[in-house]
Amino acid sequence: FGKSDPYFLIERLREDGKSITIYGNRDNYIKRNLNPTFPAFTIEKQTLCNNDEYRPLVISIYDWDKDGG
Repeated sequence: FGKSDPYFLIERLREDGKSITIYGNRDNYIKRNLNPTFPAFTIEKQTLCNNDEYRPLVISIYDWDKDGG
């Protein structure tokens, strides 16, 4: 088995039902690590949930691939 190159995205739902990425991108991956520790970060409440504590968030973890797949 090969090693993973994980990265994550945090998305929130907008008022129109579409999602928007509020943190992360595929360029910030951790190379060859099956048990990654991501660096700590801070997100303003306005950015995170538009000051709506009940707004759904989606946290997705991916394995980076050179071909973008």
